[in-house]
Amino acid sequence: MPASTKDIHAFSATLTLEERPAPVVSEIALAAANPVFRFPHIPELDGFRGVAIQLVIFGHYGKFHGANAEMHELARTVAEFGVLLFFVLSGFMMTAPLCRERSATGGVDFKQFYLRRVLRLAPALLLFLLTVGL
Repeated sequence: MPASTKDIHAFSATLTLEERPAPVVSEIALAAANPVFRFPHIPELDGFRGVAIQLVIFGHYGKFHGANAEMHELARTVAEFGVLLFFVLSGFMMTAPLCRERSATGGVDFKQFYLRRVLRLAPALLLFLLTVGL
């Protein structure tokens, strides 16, 4: 719950033990008192996602073109690690919009969150299904 200007004045007067009213607090000071969560772009995470995708591709290739059972097992393990890495990174990056919304509004609207996810993923899914269907 964001603090009002009156609350900030009362808190300031209590801290300084002064009888006079505190000066008017600017919007910038109010924003600094209640910062919105910002998740910086970390380019290295994009690189890790690329590595995860390559692990899955190489793992599947090795699984279907491996020479023996040991190669099949190694390829399966590599592919599973790639999937796990991709899911961990995706989960980490999906918390950013949730944390930002929670710090800005005090809560999370999951209906809007999932609607945004569907609108973002649906075009790629429809293109994939259309390609497979043809």
